[in-house]
This record gives sequence, structure tokens and C-alpha cells, in this order.
Amino acid sequence: MYKRVIAVAIMLTFGIAASAQEKTENTTAPAEKATVQDVQAPAASAKTEQPAKTETTKEKKPDYSKTTTTTTTTKTVTRSTTPEKAEKPKKKSGINPAYCLARGLTNITFCWLELPRCMIYDNAQIPFFGLIVGVPEGVLFTVARAFTGVFDIVTLGFSGEALHGPRFPDFVFQSNWLPPDNNE
Repeated sequence: MYKRVIAVAIMLTFGIAASAQEKTENTTAPAEKATVQDVQAPAASAKTEQPAKTETTKEKKPDYSKTTTTTTTTKTVTRSTTPEKAEKPKKKSGINPAYCLARGLTNITFCWLELPRCMIYDNAQIPFFGLIVGVPEGVLFTVARAFTGVFDIVTLGFSGEALHGPRFPDFVFQSNWLPPDNNE
């Protein structure tokens, strides 16, 4: 796809530049010939070497201002209409050391909140028995959250997202405290 876009951009750039240059040649060529002949006629009668100098100074110089403008416009249009860039947003790297260090400190500090969170969550699903099931689950999640906090700090924030997921989010505050059907 990129090759096709680049080829079109090159063809447009040089095609427009060539047609602009041809138009310039067609419109200015008769006038230049007339001025060169007009200059040569008086110079020939005076028999000086001035016509040769005039002829060399009247050499055609290409007009690059139109070509540059066309090239810039073509590049701008090509860059703004490339479908690959429009469809795919930039992905951020999964590793942000400052965020991971802050997450580690927060998880070590608030890991104890996993115990009441799991008790409340399981009790909302199964009244009374949820408290019994929620205690061991809460202890397990408390230890896991403390471990992930220590791991984030030991790796200096380069731990990434490997230990966290939908059931075990980055922070205890992001976890569901109630089941989805009671979460209103």
C-alpha cells in the first residue's frame, strides 16, 4: 500500500511539476527569442561583443517555486489520506516505570483491603456462605497483591502487566466490590 501511495505521490509531483515547466516554456519561449533577436540586431550593427553576454545572461532558469509548492502540497495530501495511519491509533508501551512503582507502593499499602472486598463480593453472591468462602479468598488475594507490589518495586517499575488482569486489576480500588448483577 505504501509503495502505491509513494508512486502516486511521485507521479503527481513530477507530473504537475513537468506540466508547469512545459507551460512556462511555452509561454516564455517566444518572448525570450524575440528579446534575444532584438538584442542581437542592434549589437550586430554596433559590432560589439555585448550580444554574446546578453545571450548567456538570458539563459533560461527553472522556476522551482511552483515545483516546491506542488511537492509540499502533494506530500501533505498523501500523509493526511494514508488509510493505515488513520485506522490504527498508536499503541502505548505496556511498561511505564513510574506508574508501576506507584502501583507497587499502593498495592503494598492497601493489600489488606482485599480481605473485606472478597468477603463483601462473595457474600453478595451467596449470603452467609459467602463470608466463609470470602475469607480464604481474601487472604489469598491479599498475599497476591502484596507480592505484586513487592515485585513492582524490586523490578524498579519494569514489571509490565504480566501479573494483572480482569480478575486481578492494577489496584484494589479498581476491583469489583459487588458482583456485576448487583453492581448498580
